[in-house]
Amino acid sequence: YFCMEYGLDTSLKIYSGGLGILAGDYLKESSDMNVNLTAVGLFYRYGYFNQRLTPQGNQVAENDPQDFMKTPAQPVIDPDGKWLTISVELPGRVMQARIWKVEVGRTDLYLLDTDYEANSPEDRQVTHSLYGGDWDNRMKQELLLGIGGVRALRALGIHTTIYHYNEGHAAFAGLERLREYIS
Repeated sequence: YFCMEYGLDTSLKIYSGGLGILAGDYLKESSDMNVNLTAVGLFYRYGYFNQRLTPQGNQVAENDPQDFMKTPAQPVIDPDGKWLTISVELPGRVMQARIWKVEVGRTDLYLLDTDYEANSPEDRQVTHSLYGGDWDNRMKQELLLGIGGVRALRALGIHTTIYHYNEGHAAFAGLERLREYIS
């Protein structure tokens, strides 16, 4: 189950509204029904902005960074004791992403995070904000979710036959699966 956002709890700022709440409910229901489902998303440093209104009625957007270690997410560690990562090729460079895991009852949610020292400042910003940045950043988010999401599943040893892309945000997952098939 690939989605750009999951509304699970306010302690995990990776959603903004309806799409995220629906995706979060799907994960909770799959756990309750003991359905074999694995979810993939992005781990945003700032999430979606918090809105505050000034006394004059103006909206002020506040972007408070998440301390990932204070969320229910845990780093995924490989057998050698290193953080499990994946890579996605971009023009002239390779973007890396760390994999985090959130247990939603019996359902696992894997989140990809580019905000660390292995990446350029530009690529670190890819997972700063949900739907944030310009069109170029948004394209990189969708490449990371789709291509990077499939690569994360493979790195985790997960080989499934059914994929659900919530809206078009993860459409590149289909292209990555075709690349695997052709290879």
